[in-house]
Amino acid sequence: MKNVTIYGGFDIPINDTKLITDIIQAMTLLTESQLTEFNLRGRYFDINPDSIMFYHHLNEFIDSQKVLEKLTLNYIHIKPLSEADRLIRSLVRNNHSSLKNLDMFGLIDSSAASTESPFSSAMGPLSTLRKLTNLSIPYSYLNRDLLQRLLTHCPPLILLRLELWIYAPESADIEPLAYDSNNSPWRMANPELSVHMDLNFSGIVHFESVIRLIKGRPPLTTLSLEAHMETVEDVSSLMRYLRYNFMNCLEDLKFYCSVEREGEEIRADFVSLVRDCRKLRSIEVIGPIPIPLQTRVISDICDLKFNKQSIPELKKCRIYFDDMDNGFALGVLNAQWKDKIQVIDFETYYKVIIII
Repeated sequence: MKNVTIYGGFDIPINDTKLITDIIQAMTLLTESQLTEFNLRGRYFDINPDSIMFYHHLNEFIDSQKVLEKLTLNYIHIKPLSEADRLIRSLVRNNHSSLKNLDMFGLIDSSAASTESPFSSAMGPLSTLRKLTNLSIPYSYLNRDLLQRLLTHCPPLILLRLELWIYAPESADIEPLAYDSNNSPWRMANPELSVHMDLNFSGIVHFESVIRLIKGRPPLTTLSLEAHMETVEDVSSLMRYLRYNFMNCLEDLKFYCSVEREGEEIRADFVSLVRDCRKLRSIEVIGPIPIPLQTRVISDICDLKFNKQSIPELKKCRIYFDDMDNGFALGVLNAQWKDKIQVIDFETYYKVIIII
């Protein structure tokens, strides 16, 4: 037996004692085996904070493994931080010459992560994983120093996935991984490194609060952004920033934004972003393009793709409509670009997909 996956499940009751016991028993049996891959996925399954026995057995299991190549520990919310520190040190000590793929989204309980500075202690040993190629980790678990050590001492690293879910006013407490491009740790990255970021803000967020997290010109190939921005100027400024800094690397963009006010400039900035990011393969937008401009934006993109043939890499473009009264305009658009786009009518909104 080389590969094992344990799912917490999507509809398991929170603090399910029997499930915790079953997982403990499974890990106890697995300590007799040497696995190359182990996946423990606990999304939507909240380990009881008092279940210290679970963490004890998890640490014993990790300590028993010597040849792991892939490890996933998703959303198991370890606390206190000392338990995560012990786990990571055991993992690195025993698997530093074998581990290639590490997924740690939701490893540490959010309360511990915010109060005990996990990046300064528990995460430090990660930079000694010499064969690490893929790392998935919450943005808040890193700081500039650890990122620099990872990029310097883990030369095989070619995929770094960062995730952040945060209440917008608290985003100022997150330390940026770089402040400018001149002294950015990203300059030390493997030329083949690809960075994927998933940034989710609840509450109204300002343009500066978003871009401070992506400064230093990381090799950003995938960006998923969900935010409610205060002004149309914020959205336009963000689009211009993405266009200027990532036109040579951005490949996939998901832009889920609402805005307090609308404005014509969004159309021009959005179309310029699509036109100038020459490697862009996929873009998905829910808001903030005003309803009257949505059909014109799609026409602009169709013109770039099919008439001017200036965006050959783009394979998928989806723009979601939230106005059922816009059906006539969509019909005209569909007739204009027949066989090029598909209009799907849902009960609550239209979705337009540009077929490439």
